[in-house]
Amino acid sequence: MLIVDRYILRTVMSSVLLVVAVLLALSGLITFVGQLDNVGKGDFGISDALSFVLLVLPQRAFEFMPVAALLGALFGLSRLAAHSELIVLRAAGVPP
Repeated sequence: MLIVDRYILRTVMSSVLLVVAVLLALSGLITFVGQLDNVGKGDFGISDALSFVLLVLPQRAFEFMPVAALLGALFGLSRLAAHSELIVLRAAGVPP
């Protein structure tokens, strides 16, 4: 694997991970706020609501991965294009 390939992969993957983190944070916050309605009913407390949110997040990460990959690739490649790095790669003769 060329150094250029690793650089592009690192740029895109960091953007994908950032998008996944943002989507999971928003989803977790919305789920937690939704569970606050149930706090105080029976033995359901805030710690139970927080543990519910933490147990649901892996499933949500799996659901968000296609969208996050698309948005992350878009953000990563647009960041490379904004700094004219893709043009430099083409001028250097690196194949697409």
